[in-house]
Amino acid sequence: MAKKTKNLQKNLQLDEGDIWVSSISGAPVFTAPEINAALISKQLENQYICGGINNMQRVIFQEAVVVTGVNAKTNEPDPDLTEKLETLLKRLDFNTFLQMRWRDVISWGISIVNPVWKQIESEYQLEKIRRLPPETFSANATSTTVANRILPGICYNNGETEYWQTNSDGEIQQLHNIDVQTDPISTEIGGTPFILPLIPIISALSFAWQKNLAQVNIFGTGGIHYIRVINPKGNDKQYAQAILNNESATNRYQLRENMEVVSLGDGPTGTALDTISSLTTLIKYFFSPISSILKEGSQIIGGSSSSEYQLYMSFIKGQHRWLEQSSEQLLQPYLEYNGYANHKIVVDIPAPTVEDKEYNLKAAELGAKYGGITANEFRSYLHLELLEGDEGNEMIKPGTSISAAEKADIMNKFIHPIDPYAIINKKQQQKFVQKVLSDAF
Repeated sequence: MAKKTKNLQKNLQLDEGDIWVSSISGAPVFTAPEINAALISKQLENQYICGGINNMQRVIFQEAVVVTGVNAKTNEPDPDLTEKLETLLKRLDFNTFLQMRWRDVISWGISIVNPVWKQIESEYQLEKIRRLPPETFSANATSTTVANRILPGICYNNGETEYWQTNSDGEIQQLHNIDVQTDPISTEIGGTPFILPLIPIISALSFAWQKNLAQVNIFGTGGIHYIRVINPKGNDKQYAQAILNNESATNRYQLRENMEVVSLGDGPTGTALDTISSLTTLIKYFFSPISSILKEGSQIIGGSSSSEYQLYMSFIKGQHRWLEQSSEQLLQPYLEYNGYANHKIVVDIPAPTVEDKEYNLKAAELGAKYGGITANEFRSYLHLELLEGDEGNEMIKPGTSISAAEKADIMNKFIHPIDPYAIINKKQQQKFVQKVLSDAF
């Protein structure tokens, strides 16, 4: 038996022929991460999310907040109360506070503040509004299982909602003197972040960028690559795999004499770039309200900018509404502390004064064709300088034409007023205006 074994060992052969070691062997696979407060804090610094929130913020907050003290019996403004409230809000920089509150709700699903009331001279005033970072409510000191999935420091216990904050010393303490505002459409305790659906997408996007850049670092152009090992010996195979796994611009390896790199084209890199493009598009449409009224080819359903305009205004006013209501509740103690019985506070965030330009242009063209409007009405539709005196009040004659220069000025005004992602170039403007003119005539 021993003799037969010896003969077998003598007949064993070394590896012969070529082997191919692939750059995709053992390639990492994307796994959606666990979403928690730490991940959201990190993702809020991502350029896609940060940029999208910044653009939404510019759209929603274009005008300063207006506060009015109203006599509830007569429903008439109270000038004295209004003046005091205006002074109070100016001192608190209430416009900045509203934007901070909105941003916390969008990012975390909840805004938590500590309103500090204090007697100043002869009346009680809101001295300051301290923002409490939502991410500091990521732990609680209770055994309850009913808690916010992102911020478990916000929990339901003993029949009421509790708020547990982790302070700078790592101690968890329950807070009581707070004012909260959650995402109004969320049914979850403590609210749901508006950006929550984006977190896995951003993580996938980061993964795709890393894989794409890794390929570029190794081979410049990316793609699926093999190392052909001719008649491998010893640890040739392991060495070739180590090159593919670890090669970078700063970590270089030298091929052995029996090795050569073979590229099969731009497989992984192309796939990564396609993935990046698709994910970026998802993010863009997520932050743009008009995506819900777009059909294939980025055309607006119905072919009219009116639906786009109306949807935007509805979105903006909806955001304003819950901010106004929460602000009125926050300021309500001012009336109670200072004896303003039968009064109320009305907070108004003015909506952007964006005109329906398609309507204005059609009105001007129809007025030019059929008459029935004054010269200044006609000129106001076209954003032209009004005429002085009786000349502006004269009725225009049917068949009045619009000069080429005036039409060019109109086209220059057809820049999308509020969608940060809708870029309308001059050719698109011209096509749109021509369509409107042809419809009018």
